[in-house]
Amino acid sequence: MLIAIANLKGGVGKTTLAIQAAAHLEAEIFDLDRQGDAFDWVGRFGGIPCQHIAEADAWLALSAARETKEIVVADCPPAEGVALRSALALAHLVIIPILASPQDLKAFGRMRVLCDEARGVNPSLVVACVANNLRTVGMAKDLVELLEAEKDVVMLGSVGARQAIPDAYAAGTPAFLARGEAGRELLHVLLGVEKLIRKITRGHQ
Repeated sequence: MLIAIANLKGGVGKTTLAIQAAAHLEAEIFDLDRQGDAFDWVGRFGGIPCQHIAEADAWLALSAARETKEIVVADCPPAEGVALRSALALAHLVIIPILASPQDLKAFGRMRVLCDEARGVNPSLVVACVANNLRTVGMAKDLVELLEAEKDVVMLGSVGARQAIPDAYAAGTPAFLARGEAGRELLHVLLGVEKLIRKITRGHQ
């Protein structure tokens, strides 16, 4: 099972979501981003198997992982390069974290185009999204309604701008175990990912 965490815009929480998903699912991370933030985080705190994959090696590594690993979470770079396109062409599931801004909506629109193109070679690709780092109730409501209206996109939920999440990231602990809204919101998203994995798995049996 190959899960890609992707967005063409940086700073949307891809790496944080990839780490939390891998910890929750007991999965391995393939860090496809040249910057290597997920790989560095694992190097500091451990607990999750992680490989830093060069862009030129992305297709081969992801192809092998798709066939041999139980679950791999690919933390994709925010660029339309070989690594991102390889991940979309091979993934069973792509999760797009998105913030509430015009720039983020534009990047999300382009991601939808890339996912549609990837379905030419990967027709069973499931696309999901997470409304992330929402700072007001109104912002959350508007973005969630917009995303829920998207066809062929599974809305996994929303996560507010909770200080507990960057605090957990900095401390090397699972944010989905945090007390309060941060832990509940993130756990809700991750349980939704589990549900999608079961559905996808049944479809491939």
